[in-house]
Amino acid sequence: MRPSRVRRTLDRIRSVVTNDRGYAAIMTSLILVPLMGFAGFAVDVGAWYSRAASLQRAADAAALSGVVWQPDFLLANPAARAVALQNGFADGADGIEVYVTPLGSNKLEVEIVDTNVDMFFAGLFLDNVTISRTAVAEYAEPLPMGSPSNVMGFGTESLNGEAPSNAWSAMMGHCTDRDYGDLLSITSTDDNSNNNGNCGTRNSNPYHDKTGYEWIVEIPTANAVDINVYDYGTCRNSDRPVSIAQNDDLNTPVRYTLYAPDATPLTFADNPQYGASVVGTGTVGCGIWSTLWTTNGTPGLWMIRTEILDTDGDQSYDTFPEDEGGVNYFSFWADSGAAATTYCVTFTDPNCPGVYANEWMPVRTDPPPNQPAIFYLAEIDVQHQDKTLLVRLWDAGENMISMEILDPNGNAVDFDYTTPYYVEGSASGGPAAPCALSIYCLDVTGSVFNGQLVEIEVPLAGLDWGTFPNYWFRVRYNLGATASVDWTTWGVEVIGDPVRLLE
Repeated sequence: MRPSRVRRTLDRIRSVVTNDRGYAAIMTSLILVPLMGFAGFAVDVGAWYSRAASLQRAADAAALSGVVWQPDFLLANPAARAVALQNGFADGADGIEVYVTPLGSNKLEVEIVDTNVDMFFAGLFLDNVTISRTAVAEYAEPLPMGSPSNVMGFGTESLNGEAPSNAWSAMMGHCTDRDYGDLLSITSTDDNSNNNGNCGTRNSNPYHDKTGYEWIVEIPTANAVDINVYDYGTCRNSDRPVSIAQNDDLNTPVRYTLYAPDATPLTFADNPQYGASVVGTGTVGCGIWSTLWTTNGTPGLWMIRTEILDTDGDQSYDTFPEDEGGVNYFSFWADSGAAATTYCVTFTDPNCPGVYANEWMPVRTDPPPNQPAIFYLAEIDVQHQDKTLLVRLWDAGENMISMEILDPNGNAVDFDYTTPYYVEGSASGGPAAPCALSIYCLDVTGSVFNGQLVEIEVPLAGLDWGTFPNYWFRVRYNLGATASVDWTTWGVEVIGDPVRLLE
């Protein structure tokens, strides 16, 4: 081949290569723009998902915090907004909008909107992105515990011919051992900073709450009601198991305080005190009913708080051993003065003022020999029929044989139990076991749950709800041939209540 022809051929090849390089550069530059856009969108979408999750968490927290103040929206609204602010979402700032909407008396909706979501690369293609998340919370009213009537905890006594319940309302002195059965009253040396150790060598109780227990008087109609307490003093009476002293033969005083209803029946944190507190001392009120207060006719949920005081009248825990072993039994009775309300039952009489425990119920059972102690546990409405009932028992069953939970028809129900605060040598949990009266019971012999918390889960689905005469579940303690006594603190809730997210 001639040199000139070779050069021409090489020039053509060089020209093609050069032109292709230019073409590739042009195509690469054209493709690079959408590629960068897609990459930018990927970064932005990930950031938007993260932002949406933050919005949802804040909306959930705000709804749960605000709903407890319903139906008073003037309190629920700022409570929800305050929690949204704590989570970094201030209404009206940086494109944030917070909407709080009441949905009935016990539901609250919170929507948080970010109208100006940050964009890293998507701003090249979009002017604005808005993300919103919504939460709806519901608050269930407290489950009535212990009594479907206008009397609570009257033990072996009878009122107007009604059969005794064999269960007393009962509290113990601060320096009693924690395995005596009172969950809240018995002190914990762990949280007694100024007098640490004054309760001697007694075991520590991590659940101690010196504010005590809450009891509800539910008055359905506008009517003045007498709130009476039986044996409200530090009474000793060997003929009746009311405030029987233990150990050092001292009884411990109880302070009774009444709180009136307000516009937020789903929480008692803001309820106003009604009248003066009453402290039972000496033989005052022993063996009789004493009217501590007469309500002003306002219907609603009245709350009584009972607190154990030391024998010197305070809660300083500085009088050990005098505060060791003191006990106090008492009973409540709400009476409107009419003969028909001397004794009444709420599920048959809509005007009956109900009296029941709230959250925790300290109980002393002392039935006669060979007779089971049967008392009301809690009212579980049909709206909970697909849920699970959680029953907590502190120090259950000394001197008893077995314990059963009965549905409103009186049939023992199936359950599983655990001991989340396990002590070596005790039962650790499992399904209900057969016993003398049914196939579902908890074996409590041998003090296996001494000083422990037992949790029982009862599946409510599958029960014959259509045949129930009412919705009160009960407890049955089975005894032997001799009289037995048991101190247990009970707690009842439906899993998911009282506050839950609906969406």
